[in-house]
Amino acid sequence: MVIAVGNDIQLVSDSDQGVIVTSVGKVPGASAVLDIAWSNASGYEQYLATACSDNSIQLWDLEPANGGTPIYRTLMVSAPVQTVAFHPRLPKLLLVVDASGIGRFIDWFASFAPGSHKLQTAASFHEAKSVAANITQGVQSLGQAAWQAQDFNIVGAVFGSRWSIWNVAADNSKTAQLQVSGTTGTHVQPGHSFFAFANTNSRLFAVANQALTHTQLASTRSLANGTDLHSRATADSDSTIQVIDLAFPQSPRTIAVYNQTAQVPSSVDLHTTGTSQSGASSVPCAYGIQGIAWLPHRIANYDVLLVAIGARILAIPATS
Repeated sequence: MVIAVGNDIQLVSDSDQGVIVTSVGKVPGASAVLDIAWSNASGYEQYLATACSDNSIQLWDLEPANGGTPIYRTLMVSAPVQTVAFHPRLPKLLLVVDASGIGRFIDWFASFAPGSHKLQTAASFHEAKSVAANITQGVQSLGQAAWQAQDFNIVGAVFGSRWSIWNVAADNSKTAQLQVSGTTGTHVQPGHSFFAFANTNSRLFAVANQALTHTQLASTRSLANGTDLHSRATADSDSTIQVIDLAFPQSPRTIAVYNQTAQVPSSVDLHTTGTSQSGASSVPCAYGIQGIAWLPHRIANYDVLLVAIGARILAIPATS
């Protein structure tokens, strides 16, 4: 596993002697690391990518040819980078989404080739309202993007409260074709947003909005200066998770996160709702949503969504 502690990139591994933490190296400057990706393509497992709030992307080689310490090279885009993700089968393609509402499929092989002096982009996409808000008001949309597990030509992303699905291979142009879009209906300014395709159902995905308080809104413009919004975020009554079926995109299922029961090391009954008997929240609302992910397989008849809230993990039966 790879993690970021401040600007220090660390590998965490398990062994007979216990957990071993090894420093890979440090991202330059004081910028916040907003995302990390590890290539799982055969022959390219030694590569990492880090996304930073200073508009930079670092490509790390953990096993350089000279056998020395890990090295990195840097690419720059025009806004703080929210997501980096290697293409599952074409390791030269890197999905990059920034806070201006623009996504790119960067050919990092070509970008670093001798004689290349600019970013080489295979295709791009954008969320129109997020781009307009960025240009006219300087708003930075804190979001996330992901490849679909069943079809790597399909990409989904959320920018603030707006989500969209694109098809990269819909035509021969360098602009991905918009398939469907929608909004989570959040009535307050969202903070960081999360997007995850289900591994077990090609039509299913989840979108989470972590709302910010009015005090925190002022800090969103400090993102480029290294503000860590993950640590600043606090829960709000409008923080939501929606599970969306592409067959019925206008009828999402909304999950009341703070009425769920955090799972402990014991048997899990997915037939229960997780709501406390008194109706009170059973998850401390002082914590915000830190991330979402789907289990790689179904449990019984359920697609199960994992939600990180503070130091707790919620296992939510999203479908049946």
